[in-house]
Amino acid sequence: MKKKYLYIIAFVATILIIIMATSAAVSYSNKNSGTGSVILLPTASDLKRFAKAPLTLPIPAIKPGHVLNLTALAKHRPIVINFFASWCPLCVSELGALAKADVKYHKRVLFIGIDTDDQNPALAKKYLASAGATYQVGVDFFSTRITNAWGLSNGLPATFFIDKSGRIEQDVLGAESLPVLESRVSQLLRNG
Repeated sequence: MKKKYLYIIAFVATILIIIMATSAAVSYSNKNSGTGSVILLPTASDLKRFAKAPLTLPIPAIKPGHVLNLTALAKHRPIVINFFASWCPLCVSELGALAKADVKYHKRVLFIGIDTDDQNPALAKKYLASAGATYQVGVDFFSTRITNAWGLSNGLPATFFIDKSGRIEQDVLGAESLPVLESRVSQLLRNG
């Protein structure tokens, strides 16, 4: 009989510890998305912070027959690169925030979207238009050449914040709200 009560007490104590740990985790903001999520997401990429970004890699544009040259487009400005797909609800949800941030910062920061592993580029174009996105968009349709060069391994959306010298300051896995995105861009500009 005593063993039964010990098991019940151990079970209740375990449940209380789990509840307390979850409550503590909720009180911290997720370092990646600023959403207050219980789960701390991994980084978006295998590339290290302050590593040189693969900016010289030509990226096919969503407009057929064109190629994006990120180094030439940046003109020594910081860059925000967002990897997304039309099949990814979180990706679609953050397109509006990216479009608004681009409008606010486009003279000082280059914004680029890269439609990744997307079977429906027409739908991606529709979502971009609905969000009011006017920044340039590249594509990586199942070749993995671009996603491998950027070290993407943890999912979408993935956003890179690159300083004007071409080094990765941050990579973020998950959707960004406009205030968090603006904060990251402001930090990018402050850091030079």
